[in-house]
Amino acid sequence: MSHIPMMAGHWKRMSAAQSTLFQQRLPDAGAGGTGSLQSIADAIRGPVRYLPLACYPGWVLTEADLATGHGEIGTVNIMYGPGAMWLVDGTSTTIHMLNAGELRPAADKAPLAPALAPLDSEVTGPQYLRFFCGAVWGADGPFTIIEDGDHPALAGATGDRAWLGQVGPLAMRADGSDFVAGAVVNYGQDVFRARFRVSQGMISMEDDEMLAQGVLPPRRHRPPLRDLRPAVPATPES
Repeated sequence: MSHIPMMAGHWKRMSAAQSTLFQQRLPDAGAGGTGSLQSIADAIRGPVRYLPLACYPGWVLTEADLATGHGEIGTVNIMYGPGAMWLVDGTSTTIHMLNAGELRPAADKAPLAPALAPLDSEVTGPQYLRFFCGAVWGADGPFTIIEDGDHPALAGATGDRAWLGQVGPLAMRADGSDFVAGAVVNYGQDVFRARFRVSQGMISMEDDEMLAQGVLPPRRHRPPLRDLRPAVPATPES
C-alpha cells in the first residue's frame, strides 16, 4: 500500500530542521483530543508533511508515518496551531470544541478563540468538508473524498472500473445559510457518491449511492493510526 493523505491539497514537506523542531515540541505541547503526543516524537519515521488550512487560519494539518514496533508503520495526523497541537483520533469532539471556542491547550489555560473561518463554496467550505470527512471515522476508518481517478486510495481496485467515470472535483453550492456538496467517497473497500450538508460547522450526509462495493483492498486502522502497512526503510530527509 502506498501512502494515502488524509485529504487532498497542496501538501508540503518539512525540512529536516523544521521536522526536528516539530518533534521536539510534541512531548510538551498542550493538546486536545483523546490521544497522547508524548510517545509520538520518537516513533516518527521519515519526513513530516503539512498542509496549511484556509478553513482554519493559522493552523496546519501535519502528517507523518509512525513505527508501531510490530514491523509495521501507520499514518498519524496532528493539527498544529496557535498555542496548541491536537491528535486527529477519528472522533469529532475536538473539532467541534475548536469551532466553538471551547478547546483549551491545557487544563489551566483559557480556551482558544473559535478557529473556523467563514465558509464559502469555493475554498474554505470544500476544504473543511475534506478535512472533516478524513478526520472523523466510522467503524471502517475515514471517509476519503476522491476527486481524481489516480487517487492512491483507489490503487489495487478490482473488477469493472466504469465507476471511475463518476470521479471528479467536489462540487459545493450555497443553500440559504448552509452549503450542499456532492462528492465521491471511499469508505472501507467501497466507493459511493454522497450528498453532504454543511451547517455552522456541522456536517451531515443526506444521501448516498453505492458505485462499487468491495472493490478496494482493505485499509487497516488502529486509532489514532490509520493505513497500517509493512514498514519500509525511511526516505532520507533533505
